[in-house]
Amino acid sequence: MQVEALDALRDSAGTVDVVIGIPTYNNARTIGSVMDALRDGFTKFLPDTRTVVVNADAGSADGTPEQLMAADWDMVGVRARHASAARERSALPYHGIPGRAAAQRLILEAALALGARACCFFPADSGSLTPDWAVRLLRPVLEEGADYVSARYDRRRYEGTLTTGLIYPLVRALYGLRIHQPLTPALALSGRFVARLCAEQVWETDPTRHGIDLGVIALASLERFTPCEVWLGRLVVEAEGRPSDLATIFSEAIGSTFGVLDHTADGWIHVRGSEPVPVMGEGATAEAGAADVNVNGMIRAFTLGRKDLLPLWEQALAPETLVEVLALEPVPGEAIPFPHELWARVVYDFALAARFQTLYRPHLLRSLVPLYLGRTAAYVLETSRGPARDADGWIEACCRAFEQQKPRLAERWR
Repeated sequence: MQVEALDALRDSAGTVDVVIGIPTYNNARTIGSVMDALRDGFTKFLPDTRTVVVNADAGSADGTPEQLMAADWDMVGVRARHASAARERSALPYHGIPGRAAAQRLILEAALALGARACCFFPADSGSLTPDWAVRLLRPVLEEGADYVSARYDRRRYEGTLTTGLIYPLVRALYGLRIHQPLTPALALSGRFVARLCAEQVWETDPTRHGIDLGVIALASLERFTPCEVWLGRLVVEAEGRPSDLATIFSEAIGSTFGVLDHTADGWIHVRGSEPVPVMGEGATAEAGAADVNVNGMIRAFTLGRKDLLPLWEQALAPETLVEVLALEPVPGEAIPFPHELWARVVYDFALAARFQTLYRPHLLRSLVPLYLGRTAAYVLETSRGPARDADGWIEACCRAFEQQKPRLAERWR
């Protein structure tokens, strides 16, 4: 958004309490229900809050921005369009918004210009957003001094294993904060945190094109901003354009995670261990759902990968790690004996391979998928017969292994 447009916005809207940011791209099917839920939430729970809705659109062709601005809500609405690469519009990234970082930057700059006390982001493609989401996210900022509020969602036990088994342990070990769902589309930030983010100089770099999620966590940890998590319930996504194949989703998610490590290395390289963050609300007990998991397919993918991808693994993995990986032998009806410590070293070796460009990046990321599937098969088979706390304990042990193995990553990073 141009400086003149921000000045005009400030002159017309005055100082506000909350900027509601909604990045969009062809979300006409869901944007009406999202706006209805937000209107009902602010009307019921935050009636005296002065709000501005900022829609940052990536070039929707289905009338999404017009529907959003036509919402039955007495609010100030700002519509802006941001640039996004044609390659992202033709093949949507896993989060569904081309040029997501540009959209987030537009919204944050509007919040800064308006002197907002808080800025919150909501997904435009959610079919489960309820009126109380807004107050749950914003109350810690407006009333309790939090700077960064991350959403946490109820999930079935084996739903979201990419997050629980890889991204959460990695991000937790890197930055020392136990933010369970680091790539959440719903979050809230304080005005002072918004100002700090707007001062960052890495917005135009390639690693940020998928969003600022990890940058927010890094700053919250390294500069001692106050974080917390809030349970919101189920997150149901209804975006027709999002990728559904695992290889694409995996490559986008872990690629963006690996991509920002260089930009925050001066900070994370010195972090050891992790700290819990305050959690508000309560989540539902995770259902098992093991019958829906194709464990045999995961094991077959791992076995085929071990045979077909060996030349790539030889370049990505340290020799001692490769020896242990090749020694993993699936036993019919039993889990692959894939230790937590070995998995942490595998992920760190791949992060280093990405750092030093050992392999063509898309090939590198996709060659990690069979290893992830073998590891996930071990998780399912080892925890499916017990209660939810067994699965939670398994994930916690994985996280501790990532923390314990991190000095090895730090030593080799430079």
